[in-house]
Amino acid sequence: MLNEVEEFRDYTTRPRHYLGRFTLESIRDFLGFERIFTILARGYLFQGGEPYENVTQAREALCAWVSIPEDGRKGWDGEFTTCFAELHEEFPELVDESGCGWYIRHIRSIAAFAEENPKKVKASVRALFPEKLEEYEKQWRKKVRQFQIPIFQESTDAIWQIRFDDIIANALTLGPLREMAAEVTEQQKEKLLPYAQGKVKLEHLTTLLAYYLANRPEDSDWVVLPVSSFNNYFGSTVFSKQVLKAVTGTVIQRSDMAYGSVRYRVMEEFL
Repeated sequence: MLNEVEEFRDYTTRPRHYLGRFTLESIRDFLGFERIFTILARGYLFQGGEPYENVTQAREALCAWVSIPEDGRKGWDGEFTTCFAELHEEFPELVDESGCGWYIRHIRSIAAFAEENPKKVKASVRALFPEKLEEYEKQWRKKVRQFQIPIFQESTDAIWQIRFDDIIANALTLGPLREMAAEVTEQQKEKLLPYAQGKVKLEHLTTLLAYYLANRPEDSDWVVLPVSSFNNYFGSTVFSKQVLKAVTGTVIQRSDMAYGSVRYRVMEEFL
């Protein structure tokens, strides 16, 4: 979570694990995509030259990443497409010639792996992929259309939806991808070690501390923690369902979760 450049690569190259940098819950419930899109947008906005001149390219990169061939149904006039095969030449790593973007190719590879290796995947994965792959792709097409709704759309239907216009604006504000350096000392590790019990690993605690140190603003003691993205990073929902609960009040203080994120601060004795 501290190396955003590596995170960008994980969302644009071949995954090292069959689920990639996702949990089943994040895939099933579409959690954490705002951060994913922001990481992608920052990667293409700040790849060289003036970032404001790269806005169109960054937006097209997002469209390429989410691309999925149309399902043949007839849409209403002015409806956004879901297929961006024409962007293959510019973004061959993000979308293929048929219009299958990085994400849907990843989803189909999960389905194929689950079908070929039923004993190597959980029953919950098999129940979603490949059994409900067609339904999932239908939902993804709907999401892809929503992502493209203009920021000044008069309709309020998309008020709580992720939109690429908002993503680009946030990405421009956040700046280039960072490889954050926030060293956790041996003394700090010793203080954290007694709290590494059961499902709570020392890596959970040191990552929480390092992320806090790297992202704490000058005018506040609170940092926004992208919980869904932390789940994806650790490869399970143990972090959100057990770790955060176990360390709240001892190692950290935090707010209630909303839209996959919380505000938190590390107790003074660990800083």
